[in-house]
Amino acid sequence: MRRQKFHIPMPDDETVKNEVRSITRLGLKQKEPFFPYMLRIGKVLGFKYLFTNTRDGMLLTISTLIAVIFFLNTISDAPDIYGAVFLISPLLFMSLSLYELYMKKQNATFEVEMTAKYNLYQISAFRMLHFSILSIAGNTISFLPVVWKDSSLEFFTLFMISTTSLFIFAIVFLFVYTKKRSGLTANLIGMGWILANIGLRLINANGYNHFLMSLPAILYGIVLIGSVIIYLYYLSKLIRMNVQEGAL
Repeated sequence: MRRQKFHIPMPDDETVKNEVRSITRLGLKQKEPFFPYMLRIGKVLGFKYLFTNTRDGMLLTISTLIAVIFFLNTISDAPDIYGAVFLISPLLFMSLSLYELYMKKQNATFEVEMTAKYNLYQISAFRMLHFSILSIAGNTISFLPVVWKDSSLEFFTLFMISTTSLFIFAIVFLFVYTKKRSGLTANLIGMGWILANIGLRLINANGYNHFLMSLPAILYGIVLIGSVIIYLYYLSKLIRMNVQEGAL
């Protein structure tokens, strides 16, 4: 008696691909868009955790703005104002971000992580987004007195220079930080920004100021829009980081 061969029907390639897609869709969580995610963090945390320490954060913000206003008012030559604004516009963002990195391991931050299910990187991204908005407002306030005092200064040009400078620095800051994940390295970026701009002014102050003043508004706009997009990309990259992948 001949034995009948046992045959198992095998699915074709298209069926296999469809099954893999179905399993993948079920097994992987969809990434939440950046702004809805930030909004959700904001609803959970509120502004209570915008600073690691609210008193220190407010004090640092006010003292930085006072220092910037005082510095700008010591400059007598109008063209030098443009270069000075480009130099110091990232100062508030830099100060708040570095403070955030140095104070990241305080109990309040870990309390948020445990109760709200957000890790330190996600909280840092939430704070840095608001630090950039706060810096735009603070920078605008800081150069209003010099514009009021000297009618030859163009408010719109100063605003574009200030905001472009802020986001260019923020991109470099986040790029290095997401690669190295070290507060010390981020601190060196701040020092490098200041030294590089001072060096350019020492080499050719007139050329430095003229370059900033002569760029057309449309070019500033293109650079600014591109910078904001890249900045948001690195913030979204920061919120996807896992604390176990590297020390903050």
